[in-house]
Amino acid sequence: MKDQILSNIGEPANLEKLYRSNPASFKDSFFQLREELTDSPMAAFWQARLQTDSESISWGTSSERWFLLVGAIILGVGMKLPSWFSIQEDIYFGRNGAFLAMGALIAFFAWKNQLKQGTAIWISGIMGLAVLYINAWSWDTETDTILLASLHLPLLIWGLLGWSFTGNEPWNLNKRLDYVRLNGDMVILCTVLLLAGGLTTGITIGLFELIGLSIGNFFFQNIVLVALPSIPLLATLILGHNPSLVNKVSPIVAKIFSPLVLAILVIYLISMVFSTKSIYTDREFLLLFNILLIGVMALIVFSIGESSKNSSGKLQLFTLVALASVTLIINGLALHAISLRILEFGWTPNRIAVLGSNLLMLTHLLLVTRNLWIAFWDTTQAPNVGWVLVKYLPYYLIWIAFVVFGLPLIFGF
Repeated sequence: MKDQILSNIGEPANLEKLYRSNPASFKDSFFQLREELTDSPMAAFWQARLQTDSESISWGTSSERWFLLVGAIILGVGMKLPSWFSIQEDIYFGRNGAFLAMGALIAFFAWKNQLKQGTAIWISGIMGLAVLYINAWSWDTETDTILLASLHLPLLIWGLLGWSFTGNEPWNLNKRLDYVRLNGDMVILCTVLLLAGGLTTGITIGLFELIGLSIGNFFFQNIVLVALPSIPLLATLILGHNPSLVNKVSPIVAKIFSPLVLAILVIYLISMVFSTKSIYTDREFLLLFNILLIGVMALIVFSIGESSKNSSGKLQLFTLVALASVTLIINGLALHAISLRILEFGWTPNRIAVLGSNLLMLTHLLLVTRNLWIAFWDTTQAPNVGWVLVKYLPYYLIWIAFVVFGLPLIFGF
């Protein structure tokens, strides 16, 4: 879209066609190009028009609202299946939560992006296979391979969602970066919607309690539970037509939390020296250590996604360099600890999964850190960091698919 805007900046009719073809993408791309278009009278006109348009919230087209309604009904039915058919809720939601959270989003982007028939068949085929595969296992026992598959399956579905989002150009790195940014924006908007929903729930239950009616259990089971999986779909619809709604919040979040997490990690590493617990002897501590590593890696991904969109100063780039470097140390410690456990106790599905993910993150962090250093000395290279970041994502999906489908075959179901 950005290339099309630049090539048609002197053609009013073509710009109008571009805008009408995809208003959300046009707005987002235009605001990213503002600095390059400062000398164009046509750009000044469009900036005034788009800023005026952004003062009111758009709720999408009528067809999109119908999609939201139908999707919400289907998701609500999916949430009620355990109570209707006496299914174990913890196992049901553990295995199917990812489909409920992201299945409708995959269908939405496939519809919006008009996916080619072949691409749509591949995505729906993998989704269908995953649903049958994870639910075909015994519901009476939870083996290590089942737990690993259940934990990694949401990440595999997240990858399918990214494929659906990028449309017919899955190898387009700019679209992959847009997907990373969308995830950051969705986290913020979904959190706001959840807080608003929680406040409404509390007020509603409280009001009925005042007149002697206890509706808490009914309201949660039939309203909250049914509406919950529709929040990501609603957030996507809002963001698609109001791209500037939270795009100023995301960079602020990244700039605030990156140095805070950096300081916490440095203090944490120093504290480990004096701690009685060790990742080399305590299995639970090693598990939490790896969860911490994944969380910090996610923050780096989010921060770099925002930094590649906005012109980052030296301080922000230095913070990201330092954060990536400290995370490398944490990754190295975790990798060393799990390697020692494998040498001492042998191979298990859990250790293979942790070892593989740590090796992937180590390689990825090395590449990202290298490019962050380059961008620190030459800020014009900042976009390259984002491209390196998203170029590596398919390798994670390959490993995740191996954990979900391969490990059970090797170690038994």
